[in-house]
Amino acid sequence: MNKSLIAVIIIIISLVAIITVALVLTGGVSVTCPPEYEMESGEEHVEVTCPGCTLSTGWNNVIYKGNTQNIASIPIINKVSMVWYFDGIDWPFYDPSYPELSTLTTLEKNKCYAFNVVSQTSW
Repeated sequence: MNKSLIAVIIIIISLVAIITVALVLTGGVSVTCPPEYEMESGEEHVEVTCPGCTLSTGWNNVIYKGNTQNIASIPIINKVSMVWYFDGIDWPFYDPSYPELSTLTTLEKNKCYAFNVVSQTSW
């Protein structure tokens, strides 16, 4: 892969991150909190607890309840187009198309992830 292609990929990923943050901040996409955390605003949030869930096409907020696992090995990875996680400062992500550029590699129990899936799938 040449340097200019890598630079273009990094720019695209950065733009996606900026757009996602803007959507979250404006309410276009919501990121849920683990159930043990109380929402400061008191507002309700919708959550899907996985494994044992059905994800709809598009973005899904997932509270992962399994053991720590490499994202690339989850059984629905062929339906996943992107996974984001907000760690309080940054937005690590996993992109199955470019795993070598991904900054998120594992799912951890009781953490929230935003999954984008290409079609409805059960996990």
